[in-house]
Amino acid sequence: MAASISSSIVACLKAFNQFIEGIQEVGTQKPGLVVQHWQDELGRLRIWAANIGAHQTNQSSLDYRLRDSAHIRQQILKLLDELIQRLEDAGHSIQNDESNDENDDIESLEGSSSEDEGPQTELQQLQ
Repeated sequence: MAASISSSIVACLKAFNQFIEGIQEVGTQKPGLVVQHWQDELGRLRIWAANIGAHQTNQSSLDYRLRDSAHIRQQILKLLDELIQRLEDAGHSIQNDESNDENDDIESLEGSSSEDEGPQTELQQLQ
């Protein structure tokens, strides 16, 4: 049997929390990384999951209610997996941007010059 919606939603919530922790580590240095906005989105996901029973495992679960609708169940699993992947990618992007910023700071201390206008960060491209 394929992954359950309940296990996917738990993984999604975990990925969301890790992403928010990554934002908090970076601070408010990056545009578009307002922790409160991402916490609001996490809250919306939790409300959705609670309202439809996505996190439950008994007969009131979304898995049980969709047992005869495999195509809908697969679509939900696909969307949750995609959300997990995007959150992980964004988290890696934040970490990479932070390490690049540290390298830029070291270079500026050493007297090397860099351009003021650079390409967009990976996170800005995802938005």
